[in-house]
Amino acid sequence: MQRLLPAVAAAYQHDADEYYSEGWQITRISGGANGIVYKAQSEQLNQRDLAVKITQEDGRHRTEREYAATLSLRLAGYDVCPHPIYQRASFPGLPGQILVSEWLAGKRLETPPPPENRKTWTTILDALGEAHTLTPERSRVYLRPAFFGTDNPGVLMMRIKERLDKLPEGMIGGLRREQMERLMQAATDRFPAPWEQPVDQRLIIDDVNPKNMIEKQGMIRFVDWEYAGWADPAFDIAGLCSQPAYFDLPDEHREWLKTEHSLILDDKDLPHRATVYEQLMLIFWVIRMSQSLVALDNRFEGVQRFPQEYHESFQMRYWERAVPLFGL
Repeated sequence: MQRLLPAVAAAYQHDADEYYSEGWQITRISGGANGIVYKAQSEQLNQRDLAVKITQEDGRHRTEREYAATLSLRLAGYDVCPHPIYQRASFPGLPGQILVSEWLAGKRLETPPPPENRKTWTTILDALGEAHTLTPERSRVYLRPAFFGTDNPGVLMMRIKERLDKLPEGMIGGLRREQMERLMQAATDRFPAPWEQPVDQRLIIDDVNPKNMIEKQGMIRFVDWEYAGWADPAFDIAGLCSQPAYFDLPDEHREWLKTEHSLILDDKDLPHRATVYEQLMLIFWVIRMSQSLVALDNRFEGVQRFPQEYHESFQMRYWERAVPLFGL
């Protein structure tokens, strides 16, 4: 680390996509939406390639979460994530917290497999299933609850409403805030606050974006565990059914995902819980897209940003899907 982090800091300070320093070739990796990621390759033949990730210090404990989650998985013998190597709260010349991990070779999925590619989808579910078998009792590392994922629909509704309450009055994109409030109220009236029976908490990644999936030799591994923690594994499956990347998946494929994962975990109630989370996440995404239309963007320079048209389009697409489900 004595030579690596100064080299990364120099690359950052020079705003360089490629930089050589201290015996390290530093390459900035594009496509991240939050953190800055560099691939570090050493001139030493026995030194493996490394990933250096810089994340914002915003109260979400991103670096701590990712380090703890991946370390816990590796200590448990699960090969579904990178080996974490080092974390640090700050370093001169870098704008945030630092996490150093092994570089996962392979192809990033970028977009979901087509529904007919059941082989890859099954591989994704199997990899998630490995993470989902890790419980608090089996973990050798302290882990927080997942940042957004939950084991309780009432908690999820509360978190969504907290975001709604921060929106300004009046028109936002194609909707008025009062329309979103009616949608939120419909969900509150429809769903019970807690489940009738408590749900066993498992480790979830809490961000199943296909860009976080690396495929190599028929295996799927996940990167970007910065929201990971304890929650209901059905929440990850709801993410596969509701995130923007998966918006156009057919309904029958969403039902297959829920059923298949319930078999993997031997959890017959998982499809129902995933469906409730999925429907609530439709409201979340209406509000999240609305936030993007009014909120100031304080993310790092150079991370992936979507144009206003993207947020306006998805705001209405999620609205149009949610409205009939909640009887508005």
